[in-house]
Order: sequence, then structure tokens, then C-alpha cells
Amino acid sequence: MTQNIPQACELFQHFKGGLYTVVGVGKHSETQEDMVAYVDENGDLWFRPLSMWNDLVEKDGERVPRFKSLGMLHGIIAALSDASESGS
Repeated sequence: MTQNIPQACELFQHFKGGLYTVVGVGKHSETQEDMVAYVDENGDLWFRPLSMWNDLVEKDGERVPRFKSLGMLHGIIAALSDASESGS
């Protein structure tokens, strides 16, 4: 399976519904495994191995991505700002 590398400030939705913003990707100091650093809606910092980040999980009998990209945070904020200015 190809490893997608999440980008800093990229917003993701977990398959259970939570929203998370990626801080960056780095290496575990002991194992050299690629790790994703991300924050939840409460500002709590989490780390997950990149391989788990990209896993498919079962939901309602289907295989779905554990995390689904919603786009870059700055792009989402700009789109929301444009929508509010146009009255949408």
C-alpha cells in the first residue's frame, strides 16, 4: 500500500467522526518509524505511526480510510470566509 504523507495544517476526519489537524510527520527516536503528530479539537497533541494513519478500517461492513483528508486548513478557512462574505 502506498503511504500518503499528511502535510502540516492539513485537516482530517477520523472514521469515527473527530476532526484532527496535522502538525507534521517525524521519526520515532528509537525505531526510526515515521510518526504523524496531530491535534484534536480540544488542542490535545497525539502521535500515531504513519502506517496506522494510512490504514483502512472496517465501518458498517466497508473498508474505509482511518483518516480522510478534508483539505489544507488555510484553504478551508479561506473558503468559509468567502462564503460568509457572499452571504452563502
